[in-house]
Amino acid sequence: MLPLFPHPSIMPDDHSTKNPCVKVCKFSTSGDTGVCRACFRTRYEVRHWKRLSDPERTAVNQRVRPLMEAEAPARGPKKLRKVEKRIAKLERRLCRLEEERRALLAQAAEGRSNR
Repeated sequence: MLPLFPHPSIMPDDHSTKNPCVKVCKFSTSGDTGVCRACFRTRYEVRHWKRLSDPERTAVNQRVRPLMEAEAPARGPKKLRKVEKRIAKLERRLCRLEEERRALLAQAAEGRSNR
C-alpha cells in the first residue's frame, strides 16, 4: 500500500487543519466582519470552516494560533474554561429549579389555606 503522504516535507503538521474553536464564541463587533475573542477567526471563517479547503484552514491557523497562544495565560487552560462553562450552565438550571420549587410550595400552601 502506498503511503498517503510519500515525502515528509509535504506531510501536514497535526494542527495545520484542526479547528481552533475553544467553544467560547464571543464576537468583537456585530455583522459579518466580527472576530471571535477566543479563537480570533472571522464570522465567515467560523461559519464556513467545514467548507474551507485544507490550504485555507492552514492559513487561518497560521494567523490565529500565535494570537491564541499569546492570550492563553489570560484565559486559562481550555479544560478549566470548559468546566467553568458547565458550572455556569448548571447554576442557571439550579436557579430555575429553585424558582419552580418555590412556586410549587406556594401553590401547596395556598391550597391548604383554602380548605
